[in-house]
Amino acid sequence: MTELQTLKADLVQLTDAVCHDLSPPLTTIAGFAGLLAKRYSDELGSDGLDYIQFISTGTKRMQAMIEDLACYLRVGQEELPLAWVDCSRVVRSVVSSLDASLGDSGATVVVDELPPVQGDARELELLFRHLISNAIRFADAKPLRIEVSATHDQDGVWFSVIDNGQGVDPAFAERIFELFQRLHTLDVPGTGSGLAICKKIVERHGGRIWVEPAAGGGSDFRFTIPAHSC
Repeated sequence: MTELQTLKADLVQLTDAVCHDLSPPLTTIAGFAGLLAKRYSDELGSDGLDYIQFISTGTKRMQAMIEDLACYLRVGQEELPLAWVDCSRVVRSVVSSLDASLGDSGATVVVDELPPVQGDARELELLFRHLISNAIRFADAKPLRIEVSATHDQDGVWFSVIDNGQGVDPAFAERIFELFQRLHTLDVPGTGSGLAICKKIVERHGGRIWVEPAAGGGSDFRFTIPAHSC
């Protein structure tokens, strides 16, 4: 193991320890804040209840950021397993698991027949999950439509996840793939780590990921899995 690999492993171990040690007190803080709001709402008044809501929101956000950081650091810690992955099956499994979110948003997901690739099935599932969840999170007022498709040649596979949502300002097309970068207010759920995790997974497989404006509005997230990564 190289010095850099050792450093990364130590960082993951440290993050896991921090996550494990911080979760109980954060849960306690959120729990007691909820009890205060429930039992002493009359005494606290509207300002006091607002302050408690800030505490609850802040602790939940901190928990989510710690968990996402741990997930980000774990990607790439183990050797990439080379196994054929049925991408159509992976995406349909992700869509099935997101039924509740899709139902709430009124979204439609269209999945073309996708070519198989060689790589890590768990990481590729996480990649598609983040991309589809991201589209749901930033849906526009109109009914959301998400299309997952791919083309392939001798160089590899070119995937596309298109939505008709809010879209991404081209000025921030690179920034959105940085860890904990958020272009929206805290009213929008998420920690800003999902696309950074996607980027790390794609690069681990030897490809690249980027976003373009979709025809008619929305976003077209594209990524490649090159044949030479197999």
